[in-house]
Amino acid sequence: MNSKPMHILGSRHYPLLDFYRYSAAMLVSIAHLLSQQYNLPQAELLASISVELFFVLSGFVLAPQLFYVTKTNSKSTLLTFLARRWIRTVPPYCLAILGTCIILDYGNELNILRFLTYTQNFISDNSEPNFFHVGWSLSIEEWFYVIAPLSLLLIRKCLNEKKAIMITAVIYIVALNLIRFFLNDGQDWGEEIRRSVIYRLDAIFFGIVAYQIKDKIFSIHILIALFFGLLYLAFIFLNPIVLMTNVFHQNFFIFICGLTFSALILIATKVKISNNLVVLFFRFVANISYSIYLFHIMILMFLAESKLDILSLFLFYFIILNLFSSIFYYGFELLILKSRPSYQK
Repeated sequence: MNSKPMHILGSRHYPLLDFYRYSAAMLVSIAHLLSQQYNLPQAELLASISVELFFVLSGFVLAPQLFYVTKTNSKSTLLTFLARRWIRTVPPYCLAILGTCIILDYGNELNILRFLTYTQNFISDNSEPNFFHVGWSLSIEEWFYVIAPLSLLLIRKCLNEKKAIMITAVIYIVALNLIRFFLNDGQDWGEEIRRSVIYRLDAIFFGIVAYQIKDKIFSIHILIALFFGLLYLAFIFLNPIVLMTNVFHQNFFIFICGLTFSALILIATKVKISNNLVVLFFRFVANISYSIYLFHIMILMFLAESKLDILSLFLFYFIILNLFSSIFYYGFELLILKSRPSYQK
């Protein structure tokens, strides 16, 4: 996000959130490495939990722009918001899809089209074969960019912008949790519920709520929520079979992730980092996080038959992934980001 719209929107920069974003991206990539090497259920669970952090982070970071869209209540601001998001996310995504297809020599045009239009998991994530495993979460993000502002503007017709934002978020969170509760029968939970666009938009709305209440909640309440949330996630991590077989925990897990990571983000808003080098480093690793998330699967394809021991493999993977992502960001992403339109006062 460039400086002009940030100034217009009056939003603050929280350096620790940059580190969260990078950590989430790296945890997903490490989890997939461990899953490839050892096929551990905890590895896939770690990836799932990290993606949930991504969702809440996205909502929090996007909140100022969505507030501005709602406040101005204009078509031009909405189009600017969409253009900024799509220029940021779509070109790298399309290149990642193309690269994956080339590596796999994959030629199912219809399935590729579904991925390119973010429709492969709109109702359920049952693409066969699912050649781009991180695509489901990106589809949820992209559809949120469209559905969230339209929903906000619709409710804005009846309420002022502050009430419209909070009520819209609460409606999505409550409604989708109830829908999942009644529809989830424990069968194919991942494909039919957890990775489905229409059942998961609330994950990002948690971040919107967190942004809305960040100056209105006491730290002790945040710490209590974080403690019990992390305790529950630790229980699930140590007992992954529970999440695979128990409908209650499947529904509760998604809700608790939203609450826990909202609390984690709110903690970050209370932490002041004055060291400029640390702030710059966090900004740098946040910038390359999207590339890490998009391209780590491709790098894992090349390492699938590696004979390196796990420590050497991890180190090599870490270096190559971060190096490639840095080159891609400065050589491609940064160039297209300069073409993004700015919000008008």
